Amino acid sequence: MLPSGSGSRMSDEERGVGMGGGISSKARPACKLSVSVKDKSEQRILRHIANLASGDHDTAIRAEACLIRYYGARALAQLIDACDHPKPEVRYRAVWALAKTSDPRSYDTVLRLTGDPDEEVRYDATLALGKLGDTRAIQPLVAIAREDDVSRPAVDALMDFGLLAIDPYRALLRGANPLVRLAATQGLGNIAMKHHSLECVAILKECLEDPDGRVRENARDWLDEELRELG
Repeated sequence: MLPSGSGSRMSDEERGVGMGGGISSKARPACKLSVSVKDKSEQRILRHIANLASGDHDTAIRAEACLIRYYGARALAQLIDACDHPKPEVRYRAVWALAKTSDPRSYDTVLRLTGDPDEEVRYDATLALGKLGDTRAIQPLVAIAREDDVSRPAVDALMDFGLLAIDPYRALLRGANPLVRLAATQGLGNIAMKHHSLECVAILKECLEDPDGRVRENARDWLDEELRELG
């Protein structure tokens, strides 16, 4: 693909411009040209989708990058189909590309893959829920986080929602699992630092009374080191 502003590679005749600067008689009707460009774009999308399954790692990674960078939501239907591919490496690459579209139509597919039988697919799909940015994902992520499943990093995914994640983290801090509470303090610390949130700082101060020493220590580290200017 040509960089923006680099000009066209087509000749004058291909562009339909005659020698006198007018429209050449060989110019195609606009509607047919539009269809032709669309067909070529779809062909490229399908080629990149097929390359997600390549046994060559570099080829597969490049296909994923091209789908994200150049096509986005235009490849939505093909990416959703790819999420049912028998190869897990295709599914986790496709679900990550779906998240990068920021298209709410991706939500159901991304959510479904958080329960995929393959661990890598579950992992990427869970993080993808955060990257997608659809607020419908917040409550499912809280439910996943309570399960303390290391293959589904829901507490990390919640951080992508910024200040909207404060109440979900507060809810997780009321749970019985100290590892979940520990992860929640980490999320609150990151949000406090990024958004200069005094509310997060106040919650972290409450964590200094947590019954688990690791939670108290992590909260103290955030307050004494990263957030001392806010506290």
